Amino acid sequence: MRKFARIVIALMLTAMVPACQTNIYYPNELDRFESLTAPSTVLLIYGVAFNNLNSYIQGNLNTVARNKLPAPGSDQVILSFTNFSDGALSWKKENPSHLIRYSTFDGKVRRDTVLTIEAGRKAVDPEVMKEVLDYVRSHYKAERYGLILSSHGSGWLPAGYVYTEEQDRWMHYHELGSGVANKIPWNSVKRFPAFSGPLTKTFGAEYHGEYNVSAEVYEMSVPSLAKAIGTGWDFIVLDACFMGCVEVAWELRNCADELCISAAEVLADGFNYKSMSDIVFRRGEVAENICRSYFDHYSNHSSYRSATIANVRTAGLENLKNVCKTLVGKYKTELSEADTSAIQVFSQNGRKWFYDLRDVFVKSGISPEDDALLCDALDKCISYKAATARIMDNIDIRTFCGLSMFLPTKADTVLINAYRENSWNKEVNLVEE
Repeated sequence: MRKFARIVIALMLTAMVPACQTNIYYPNELDRFESLTAPSTVLLIYGVAFNNLNSYIQGNLNTVARNKLPAPGSDQVILSFTNFSDGALSWKKENPSHLIRYSTFDGKVRRDTVLTIEAGRKAVDPEVMKEVLDYVRSHYKAERYGLILSSHGSGWLPAGYVYTEEQDRWMHYHELGSGVANKIPWNSVKRFPAFSGPLTKTFGAEYHGEYNVSAEVYEMSVPSLAKAIGTGWDFIVLDACFMGCVEVAWELRNCADELCISAAEVLADGFNYKSMSDIVFRRGEVAENICRSYFDHYSNHSSYRSATIANVRTAGLENLKNVCKTLVGKYKTELSEADTSAIQVFSQNGRKWFYDLRDVFVKSGISPEDDALLCDALDKCISYKAATARIMDNIDIRTFCGLSMFLPTKADTVLINAYRENSWNKEVNLVEE
């Protein structure tokens, strides 16, 4: 079974009141302000926060509202779909979730409700995500579409796999697909120590229950995510941890022209939302500039200078796949015997799941000629990449090609079986069927 990254969605719309600004809510009254012409750009922020990221995602949306907003009737549209829990550790009360359009009118911030999803329908359900995204695409015909997915994430890993031994005592894991929850019995899996450092983002896990007592955790697989997103997006920003792996990029290759993704952990503050709307509504290399803004923000961070980022142009992934498939076939033995301790890794505390893609092959002894072929494929696929010298103040970054990849040499049976069904693996054959 293929159960990969998780999606967290929150279930309560709270008043998001920026300092020094007045908010006016006009539920379902937007028709009189609709643009007379089709919008040129639509940006949707799909923030999922029915978990401990509640205040961080709420703060990101407040930041958007405090900065550049389009006027009603303009050809630019900013939307958010969010559902917040009652608090960072309160996950009991379910409320309707809302699609909100942001604009400025008479110097005041407008937040107009344009769609409501009734309470009880989990936003982590692929059907709910598809319904919201389809609504946006059908009601706002535009030249360009951008999507930001902001929440928890765990790359290609099986649902529930990243949790710690302490969390395993009171969390119960489910993969949600088409409204049906399949329980994931990971309680028998070996657990790892908790991550050190500040709170970070991963992509997923909608919590229902009581902190440190009992909670049901609902997640979505990356294949389900790709199906819910559909096609035709100009760029997708994955504001979440570990989503910068080639396995996720490959799964989402038909969804968007460009992907902004991080191979390592993303601090809970997320991307740089202060400059987001200004970048998106300018012409030029929008996705690449979002990546640059993210890296500039964290490379100068006062407390944690911790970031990896890459802009992946999905048209180049087919060629990268072909090169990797050739190298896997040619260096099968060397890959299986590689010293993983020497390969650049992006996950901490013994979690050997996300290795630098190029370094996997280099440390396996590929020839200079084959390395040149791989570098050429990566250059055609990745238009921008950057990394700070350290991640979370405990991982040194010696090399960074832009994407991570799993290497199953010493992995446990659970991961190997999961990876065997991964669509990237079916193409390159790292783990044989």
